[in-house]
Amino acid sequence: MSAIIYGWKDKKDDQSFWLRFAACTREPESWKEEVYAAARQITERTKKPIWICSSGGIDSEIACRAFFDQGIPFSVLSLEHTAGTNQYDIRYTTEWCEAHKVPQKIVKIDMQEFLTTGIEKYVERYPAVHPFRYIQIKLMELVEQEGGFALLCSGEQVYWTTDLKKPELTRDDLYLQFSNGTVMPLEWCKDNGTDHEPYFHFMTPELCLAYLRLPIIELATRNPGAIFRHPINAYFLKRMAYMTVWTDIKPRQKFDGYERIQMKLSERSLEHLQKVNGPRFMPRNISVPEFERQLTGA
Repeated sequence: MSAIIYGWKDKKDDQSFWLRFAACTREPESWKEEVYAAARQITERTKKPIWICSSGGIDSEIACRAFFDQGIPFSVLSLEHTAGTNQYDIRYTTEWCEAHKVPQKIVKIDMQEFLTTGIEKYVERYPAVHPFRYIQIKLMELVEQEGGFALLCSGEQVYWTTDLKKPELTRDDLYLQFSNGTVMPLEWCKDNGTDHEPYFHFMTPELCLAYLRLPIIELATRNPGAIFRHPINAYFLKRMAYMTVWTDIKPRQKFDGYERIQMKLSERSLEHLQKVNGPRFMPRNISVPEFERQLTGA
C-alpha cells in the first residue's frame, strides 16, 4: 500500500486523527527512476489487470508513461461528465491513449447528481469534507467490477505556507496538508478486502523523498519567499518540476474538470458529519522538514 501510515487515537477524550510517512528502506534514485520502480512494484503486487484512472492531468499522464515506457500492460479508465464539464481535461488522456494504442474505457457520470445524492452511501462510513475522496472510491468500485486493480494518480506533493504576511518565509513555514478524508479510500479497500492504489505519487517513501530532492523543488523549498507568496504558485511549481523530468509533456492547466465543479457536500450532510465525527475533521499538517525527517528516518 502507500507510504502513508495513519490512525485515530480513539481515546474517550481524544479521537483526533494522526498521519505520518514510512521511512525509506534504501537510498532513493532519481525521481523518474522511482516512478518507474513504483510501477514495477504494482506489477509484482497484483495478478489483476491494471487500470490507471486518468482524468487527463499531468499526474495521470506520468503514471501512464511509467507503465508504458517499461512495457507493462494496462488499460485506462476515465470519467466523462454528462454535463461536459471535463471535456477540456479528458481530451488529453483520450489523445494520449489513442496515440499510444492503450485501451481506454470511458464511463459517463452525472457529476452533479453524484455529488448531491450519489455520495450518500459513502458519507456515514467514510467521512470526508472533500467529495473527491468519494470520486476515488467510485473509481475503485468501477475497476473492481472489471476484476482489475485500480491505480489512482493522487498524492501530489503540493506545499502550502502558514502565514503569507510574514516578512520572511522559511522552510519550516511550508507544509503538506492531510485530513481523515485522505485515508477514506484506503479504509474502503480494507473494508472490502481488496487492494488498489489510490495514491500512486505517495506510493513509496523513496518516491516521495526523490521528488523532494528534485533540484527545482529543493531550490523552491529553501527559498520559499520567492515562490509561495501566491497560492497558485504551488501548482505552478509542481507542473514545472514534472516538466523538467518529462520534457516533452504537454503543458496544461486544470480548466473545467473537478476543480471547476462545486465540490462540497450538501449543507445537511456536512453539518451531520461534523456533528458525528467532530475532531476527525481536524487537518494534519506535516511541515516540509518533518516530512523529510519521517522519510529519512532521522
